[in-house]
Amino acid sequence: MNRISKYITQITVGISNCYLVEGNDGLSLIDAGGPNNAERIVKCINQAGYDLHSLKRILITHAHSDHYGSLTELQQRTGAEVWAHELDALVIEGHQVQDSVSQEGFNVIDRFLFNIGASDVPSCTVHRKLKSVEAIPEVLEGLEVVHLPGHTVGQIGFWLPRESLLIGGDVMMNIMGRLTQPFKAFTPNPVESRKSIVKASKLQLETLALGHGPVIEKHADRRIAKLVTKLNSPTNPTLLETPS
Repeated sequence: MNRISKYITQITVGISNCYLVEGNDGLSLIDAGGPNNAERIVKCINQAGYDLHSLKRILITHAHSDHYGSLTELQQRTGAEVWAHELDALVIEGHQVQDSVSQEGFNVIDRFLFNIGASDVPSCTVHRKLKSVEAIPEVLEGLEVVHLPGHTVGQIGFWLPRESLLIGGDVMMNIMGRLTQPFKAFTPNPVESRKSIVKASKLQLETLALGHGPVIEKHADRRIAKLVTKLNSPTNPTLLETPS
């Protein structure tokens, strides 16, 4: 576990990160790991000094199996409410599947990831369906929802302006020391995904906590700016469009 602020602790389970948030209204968990990660997450909650029933809510950044694979088990064991964006809630509750990804332009790695990425996840009730812009002081005073679509239609991040900190799901990935856009194999709308990266760049972030890889704890804005410059290169096949 890695405490990244006074109130937030990073938990890494398998290939994914989750985040414990200690607020005035109890404990919250952002993301629920992949399938079969529940026991590891429970141990981390205990190590942080909490029992299971201290967990009041589980917030999901987006409905991919490596981020909500253990959600149903955790919800059943803790009784916590589940919060997610209203669009991805449809997937979590089993009413629809995520948008399909075109395999055009896939390289060998993309095809490998695409073929192994599918995983059945039990459906789960979403108790609160979040809007694209919303304050959530119940989780932590000052915390805000920010919509970051592209990787999924309902992907969201959680922004704490006073600390210039964003928990961003898979809006980007910090893999092997490189900040990159999310894998093509799991991103049905790469143009929207890149617009979301631009949106994150405008938040002037000091700290960027993503779903995969180490937290960028200092000068995250500089790293994001370099990525935006790279994606705006004339040699890049799809130029970013700066959102209004």
